[in-house]
Amino acid sequence: MNQSSSKLAYTRVLLKLSGEALAESDGSGLSVTALNKVVEEIETIQALGVELAVVVGGGNFLRGEHFAAAKHFDRVGADQMGMVFTMANGIALRTALMEKKVSVRLFSSLGISGIMDQFDRTKAVNALESGHVVIFAGGVGAPFFSTDSAAALRAVEVNADIIFKASTVDGVYSADPKLDPSAKRYDVLNYQTVLEDQLRIMDMTAIALCRENDMPIRVFDMNQPAVMKKILLGETEGTLISN
Repeated sequence: MNQSSSKLAYTRVLLKLSGEALAESDGSGLSVTALNKVVEEIETIQALGVELAVVVGGGNFLRGEHFAAAKHFDRVGADQMGMVFTMANGIALRTALMEKKVSVRLFSSLGISGIMDQFDRTKAVNALESGHVVIFAGGVGAPFFSTDSAAALRAVEVNADIIFKASTVDGVYSADPKLDPSAKRYDVLNYQTVLEDQLRIMDMTAIALCRENDMPIRVFDMNQPAVMKKILLGETEGTLISN
């Protein structure tokens, strides 16, 4: 960690990255351009001395719950397929980071010998402390849990200071701002309001886990240039959810 880390609002961050953040413009598949954009953002904040972990989703390929409902497909099997797709995204992100000479470790709740390591908390924390970007794939390794829940769980396990929830809007609103122009944007929220009003920032299991462990969440528009750097330097981008 470099000397600038002493000036940062947070020094260990868990970034929740949706599969769509790595997708083509239609939200599906895998875009090398999108991957490189994420890598540029990661390089920017790592240069500040931040210890960064990333949980990747797989929604650019398949969302287990939606697939099961739409196709009348077994939910357990659909969720297992979704876990595999998060692992594919993890490999893609690791490869893109390695091409930029960024030190990176990829862990999965479902390890694949020769491709990625089985998640081990001690090894993950050691990797963060050694300056590696640490990627977590495979969700929590069980059906019926989203990668939002995985982000909350891993953030607590590695003692992150905060979860950065990358979004396509500039914070949390009372309704979908793309559908309701009168939707109210929040600068700050507490967990209880999120749960009671069922604000769909992350799934309710993830929010409850963050509340129980006092893990703050910052929701922001990932498409804004250098947005994570701004947050780390103390600017109030997006919406902060905490106690």
